[in-house]
Amino acid sequence: MRASRAKSRLYACLLIAFATLRVVTSARAQDGADAQQSALARALFDEGVALGDAGEWVGASDRFGRAYALRPTPNVAYNWASALIETHALVQAQELLLSVQRDETASPELKRACSEQSAALAQRIPHVRFEVQTDRDLALDVDGRSWPRAAWNVTSPLDPGPHVARLHDGGRELAREEFSLREGEASTVSLDALPGEASGAGRRWWRGWPFWTAVGVVAVGGVVAGVVLAARKDSGEQAPLMGNAAPGVLRW
Repeated sequence: MRASRAKSRLYACLLIAFATLRVVTSARAQDGADAQQSALARALFDEGVALGDAGEWVGASDRFGRAYALRPTPNVAYNWASALIETHALVQAQELLLSVQRDETASPELKRACSEQSAALAQRIPHVRFEVQTDRDLALDVDGRSWPRAAWNVTSPLDPGPHVARLHDGGRELAREEFSLREGEASTVSLDALPGEASGAGRRWWRGWPFWTAVGVVAVGGVVAGVVLAARKDSGEQAPLMGNAAPGVLRW
């Protein structure tokens, strides 16, 4: 009986030792993986700093973004936001700055710097309202990315620069608008896909303002040319031949 109990205790000790060994081995392996990941993140971070010092902000943003994917720390986030601002990706930069302000591990100095950057950035970010008129289940894309239906007819932040908005049914484009936003601007973009109405790509060309502006320019030019020709005829000057009268020029 005693021998049996001794064997049982021995087996139990061996099982505990084996389990402990597995935990230690796994912890060491994890530590090794973490160390490798930290080294990669640091190398990417250093590359980003060097590229930023050289004014190559697109490359710097790329490196900081990769480093953040490996080690999402407040310091990396701040540097990435700074590079994004230089590339005019203001909305993403603002979100990173706000995340640092909420991070309990960030130093008070870093939080203060992020707060100042964020306040300045808030004045620069444009806002746009996509007014969508449709009675169908359609999708809206902005610059090739899906714009959630919850943000339709709502003023939302968007980076400055040129953009393309498309209203479609999954395959067929029903409306399209190309527009550009300046820093701090508030704009409205309308896309209609109601029965009998069309906008963007589907709008009839003779209903748009470019067509009627051109008609107006031609009409004014014709009147001016007629007056000039009549004046020259009355004064005895030879009337210009067809094709040698310069067209009118509109100036802003």
